[in-house]
Amino acid sequence: MADPTAYPDPGDDTGVGSGPGSPPGMPRWVKVSGIVVGALVLLFVVLQLTGVGGEHGPAMHGPGARASEGDHEGDTRPIDGAPELACTAEEPAFDPDRIELPAGMPVNVALSAADILHDLVVDEIDFHLAADREKTVTGGPVLDEPGTHGGYCSVEGHREAGMELEFLVTASEGGHTPPVDH
Repeated sequence: MADPTAYPDPGDDTGVGSGPGSPPGMPRWVKVSGIVVGALVLLFVVLQLTGVGGEHGPAMHGPGARASEGDHEGDTRPIDGAPELACTAEEPAFDPDRIELPAGMPVNVALSAADILHDLVVDEIDFHLAADREKTVTGGPVLDEPGTHGGYCSVEGHREAGMELEFLVTASEGGHTPPVDH
């Protein structure tokens, strides 16, 4: 007598038949397709959770890094009518790495990120700008007090690699600081 599993089931119109251990009427291609689709979904989920396989994103910068497109929440607003100073951020440095200006002078910093997401933080004056790769953002630091104010990139590892900037604020003529209308 012939093995009944060697031939397709006469009621199976797929022509594939059931293999040993398969429920009657379930073609092998359905099982194989299910396994392949499941593996692809699992791979996609793992890649999304680890941040692997794309540009630098939030997962690549660790906790506390700010990464988003367009306007960044928490960015310092520009000062209307103030002159603009260009600053480029490219790992591992800012260019220029020192900006000198008189106290009370309204100014906007235009931060451009050349390679990946970078930001500029000056804790003393609550200043923050974040620029995504190949983007520019503008904000106006309020520098009323003479002295040196240190800025840095807060993306994980960048400050430690030397990504720092100084604002050297000098006393204005006559030794007094004019008030700035904000």
